[in-house]
Amino acid sequence: MFSIEKGRCRVYMSENFGFEPYEGKEPFIFICYKTEDKAVVSEIATKLKDKGVRVWYDRGIKLGQRWRSVISEHIRDCAAVLAFTSPNFYKLKSNNDSETLSELELAKNNYGKPILRIEIEPEDVNKHTDFVFYLSNSRQFLRWNGNDDCLNELIETLDSMKCVTTSSGSLLVEQPISVQLVSAQSVSVQLGKSVNFEELKDFKCKKTKDGKGWRLVQYTGVEKNVTVPEGITEIGDEAFLGFSSLTQITIPNSVTSIGWWAFCDCYSLTQINIPNSITSISRWAFCDCSSLTQINVPNSVTSIGHEAFCYCSSLTQINIPNSVTSIGNGAFWGCPNLTIYTAAGSYAEDYAKWNYINCHLI
Repeated sequence: MFSIEKGRCRVYMSENFGFEPYEGKEPFIFICYKTEDKAVVSEIATKLKDKGVRVWYDRGIKLGQRWRSVISEHIRDCAAVLAFTSPNFYKLKSNNDSETLSELELAKNNYGKPILRIEIEPEDVNKHTDFVFYLSNSRQFLRWNGNDDCLNELIETLDSMKCVTTSSGSLLVEQPISVQLVSAQSVSVQLGKSVNFEELKDFKCKKTKDGKGWRLVQYTGVEKNVTVPEGITEIGDEAFLGFSSLTQITIPNSVTSIGWWAFCDCYSLTQINIPNSITSISRWAFCDCSSLTQINVPNSVTSIGHEAFCYCSSLTQINIPNSVTSIGNGAFWGCPNLTIYTAAGSYAEDYAKWNYINCHLI
């Protein structure tokens, strides 16, 4: 992006990546980048577009339109902002401002949008104080290396945010079915085999892909102490995302999986049980649960995803069994006082050593 002066109004001339930016009502990604990085960013954006990702970039700004209003509208309407960072990205003007910084401010401060940081050239964000607030705690950090695994990981993340279409053009997500349950002081329900999920309140659910179970898509209630209904088999992506007043969650044994960002930004959450039915803890599942102090991982769990407990700043103890054979990158970033309790010779012991985390053998 570059600018020229037209009278007293600055007019931004935008870049061309070789394809038209997405304009429509389906979820899309907003690309935040510096002009100096256009070559690599346009290459990545084109690959994403070719894989079905709905992409908007600043070619959508026509000559004479106000830059900020157009940018603001698209950040407001996007599902996520992809920030392609490099040393160029952090350069400020003489007035300590830049287009990239303005876009991040709009995304986080005005609209609360997730910011996914894609590092295309190494640079320590902590050296750039103006950007740290917006990027050091972004939900996704991916160091771009150009290979297919890296691209597929990014597409998988965007697919979870409903930003990808199939080759036929249909969405990879079904529309949720609203279900209702009579509310109580502490939300709780015991479901029998013949329960009618359409009579539930405060829980939005839909059938799982195999049609054999029910996924909790979103909790819509206001209770601080929540018991997930018996019979739910999946806690979906973002089901409790940003529910900052939630203090306690009870998960029944019918649940087998916890989705991405399921409890992310539940700042007041102090207590959670993870039942023996759970086999994996997904990426960012408990990211930014800053009031959690202790977690017991059951023997049924075999993997803990990338950044699953990142920025759980009060977390001091997590018990990880021998059954866990995979722990993702940054699973415990931002947990400065954490001690991992595990058995000698376990994968968790090795992980603690590799990542300089305190470890207590039990």
